[in-house]
Amino acid sequence: MTHEGKTPKASQGGAGENEEPSLTAVEIGRRAYEIFVERGSVHGHDLDDWLKAEHELKEKRTETGKAA
Repeated sequence: MTHEGKTPKASQGGAGENEEPSLTAVEIGRRAYEIFVERGSVHGHDLDDWLKAEHELKEKRTETGKAA
């Protein structure tokens, strides 16, 4: 499997009855930008920021789902 684009994509799968809705690229992008700024706006870590943002948001969503 090869990745031709530079920007990772959020999952596009639909949510079933018992599944949480997928994160959107906009949600992940916003958090990735926050991480970028928090790190001092140093360029060259866009993929790391994206993956960290995606991980944080998934964890947060899972914790929120367990609490409800």
